[in-house]
Formats: sequence, C-alpha cells, structure tokens
Amino acid sequence: QLVDSLTYDDKAPWPTAADGGGSSLELINPTLENALGASWNASISHGTPGSINSTFVTGIKENNSNAIPTEFSLFQNYPNPFNPETKISWQLAVSSFVTLKVFDMLGNEVATLVDGEKSAGIYSIVFDLHRTGNNQALSSGISSKGGYASGVYFYQLKAVSQDGKQNYSSIKKMVLLK
Repeated sequence: QLVDSLTYDDKAPWPTAADGGGSSLELINPTLENALGASWNASISHGTPGSINSTFVTGIKENNSNAIPTEFSLFQNYPNPFNPETKISWQLAVSSFVTLKVFDMLGNEVATLVDGEKSAGIYSIVFDLHRTGNNQALSSGISSKGGYASGVYFYQLKAVSQDGKQNYSSIKKMVLLK
C-alpha cells in the first residue's frame, strides 16, 4: 500500500551534487511539507521505507556504531547554507564535558545546543530555527537568545576530558538564508 510518493531530480531546490550520504533522499522530519526540497536530506541508510528516518532527531542522536573514535572532531554542518534547520555532527575520543554553542558575526552567543557530559562516540544534533528561535529553553537542554537573521553564524564545540588532560575546541562557519 502506497503511503507517500515524491519525484525529484538534481535541479534546485533538490541536492545538485553527490554528497556521499546515500543513493536516495528521506524526509528530515515527518511533520515537514514533503513537496519542499528543504524538507529532505540525503539518506544515510539508502532509504528507510516504513521506518523512522535516520535524519529525524528530536535532540542529540548518538551513532550506534561500536567503533570509538580515536580523535576529537567537529564536522561541517549539512545542509549549508540552511533554512530552517541544519545537522551538526561531532565525535569524541574519550568521555568529556561538552559545550556546543552558536554565535553571530559579532561573537554574541545566540544558542547553546549541548552543555553536559558525553561518552566517547559520534553525535549529531539538529539546529532547528523553529525550535530554538523563540527565546525559550527546550526539553533537550537546548536554549537560545532570540530570533535569527540571515547571515553567517559560527558554531563552536568545546570538549574537556573527564580527567582534564585533553582539551578540544573547534569552530565552523554556517550560513542561514531566509
């Protein structure tokens, strides 16, 4: 029984270049309008018909892989530019106290996405303007300081190992287009 169907190509607003994320697209969030290109992302598992989409997260998503990373890394957000949401991923080599914050061009903090202890592993979180743009604390621990204008933003990951011997900090740039 067909539940939903969509035809797309490699012209705007759909992804125009291979990104290595899969051979198909999946709806980022089942509540989004499926006729809009921004509502879709490259499939991680080559499509998940009848299952929860791999890109739909309501908070922090931990990779289920048994492999523990050997180094700390902050990855480039996807999509970039974005509107209304983008996924930010990182990996931790050891259990650490982690903060992930978003800053505007002037260096003002506009959102705190993560603030707490995390085990070694690979993580991702969706920075969603609909969830973080209302100057309110969210159930997943995300907080923000207001609405967002189009422009360049920076996100910063800081991780300090539990024993205090390893410190990691990285900043990446992302662009919001409204």
